[in-house]
Amino acid sequence: MELIIGGAYQGKKETAKRLFGLQEEEILDGASCGPEKTFQAKAVCNFHLLIRSMMEQKQDVDIYFETLKYQNPDIILISNEIGYGIVPLDRFERDWREKTGRICCLAAQESRSVIRVLAGNPVYIKGEQWA
Repeated sequence: MELIIGGAYQGKKETAKRLFGLQEEEILDGASCGPEKTFQAKAVCNFHLLIRSMMEQKQDVDIYFETLKYQNPDIILISNEIGYGIVPLDRFERDWREKTGRICCLAAQESRSVIRVLAGNPVYIKGEQWA
């Protein structure tokens, strides 16, 4: 597993393509794919939106992640950092931020590398820079 995080529009997907040799068609969009498709995917961008969709549908995100890490241990997860800024008044929005942060922490523990992308530049939080 690899985890790429960063703010919106920082070039996370392009960085993943460059570092891991991915083609556009190899990257699922978490905004529109279901969790089942991720078990066979090379990479998933907008992972935070997949978590949101699952929460909206009352699916258990923790069980999903446990299954994902065993069924697809080489997946590359790409997620926005959504925990910064003003705390939302809406309970669901707060819960979504919390759950996404916790799942990304679990993903970071499982990952060979954790890369934060800032203005298109990869910053290695975990693992060695090899590209």
